Amino acid sequence: MVKEIIFTLPPNGDQNQGPKYLGAGCTLLTIAFASCIVRVLVRGRLTRNIGWDDHWMVITMISNLVGLGFVSKEVADGLGRHMYYLTPGQIKNFVIIGWLDWMQTFITIMFCKISICMFLLRIKNTRANCWFMYTMIACNVIVTTVVVGLFIGICSPPNAYWIVGKDGRCMSNKRLMAVVISQGIFSAITDVILATTPLLFLKDLQISRRTKISLCILMGAGYITAACCIVRTALSGQILEIDQTYAMIPNAAWRATEVNLGIICANAPILRPLYLFYRGRLQRKSKSSSYVATKPTNPSGDGSGPKSNVRVWPGRWSNGGKDSRAARKLEEETEATGYTDASAELGLPIEGYLMKNGKRDSHWIELADEETGRMRAQEWTPRSSGKV
Repeated sequence: MVKEIIFTLPPNGDQNQGPKYLGAGCTLLTIAFASCIVRVLVRGRLTRNIGWDDHWMVITMISNLVGLGFVSKEVADGLGRHMYYLTPGQIKNFVIIGWLDWMQTFITIMFCKISICMFLLRIKNTRANCWFMYTMIACNVIVTTVVVGLFIGICSPPNAYWIVGKDGRCMSNKRLMAVVISQGIFSAITDVILATTPLLFLKDLQISRRTKISLCILMGAGYITAACCIVRTALSGQILEIDQTYAMIPNAAWRATEVNLGIICANAPILRPLYLFYRGRLQRKSKSSSYVATKPTNPSGDGSGPKSNVRVWPGRWSNGGKDSRAARKLEEETEATGYTDASAELGLPIEGYLMKNGKRDSHWIELADEETGRMRAQEWTPRSSGKV
């Protein structure tokens, strides 16, 4: 049962931090929303490579927009002001919406991590990576389900949580804080793991140092989200404050920052195909195929035509239905390495995927390069002919 609390007169008067908090949150959400729009346009119109990671990111953004509605209602009902100046109706609404907002935050974070896992699966689709990523997804779903379930059962009956004097059994604020801290620790650990995983893979790629650094920054941006999560978790003690509408502003601000920066960081790697497009390094073999990254060099060496060490996908080794036996074998072996369409659109060289017993498979690379040269020699047409 929730007991009635007598609030004392605040020494700093009726201050209102709500509008500033809402404005900062809307700014971050706008950037996150814009990054999602760019992601969908790049994947849908540019590379034509929409996947499940994109679908989950759209779901994440929709959930985040629902959260904005909750926050707007909380601010309208007194978030950012001292509870001394609020009416009983405002306090009741704040407690209800705040309760829903916490659960929405956990669910949005889960959706975002699922999207990241699906993206990492598309970069290297091997059996080991599949097991690892699906395990990460399962752990996130289980932990989020348990945490949300505990929040739903915070009181029995649930309305005893926000109705003063209502008979019921409720979880103490200290236990509630323990639940929030546990979720925060788990979330920070998974952020670090998901940010580290692509970096471990990138270190084996034979690409320029500048490209490797840029990819590490784009794909390791999850460390920023982890830092926000740690700060948010450290502020969980504000749940114990009596004047929650005023005291919870820092925690609420870091929650919004964590969610929106998580979305922005998850969308950051998809910006690389856009960069390659403006550098003239995206091409496709036909109107129905996806774009892949290329290197601006020519098999004949005169600089007048394209050549790529990135295999075309789909049909990396296809040649108008006239595939050689070597081409078909290379197609099978390339797929077995985990090299995918998402790998190609990021401009990742296939050589980094070719490892046997911890060493680079030089024979496979030579065979692949020979087959690539044969294909390019047949497909390449001088610019003077007016064909591309």
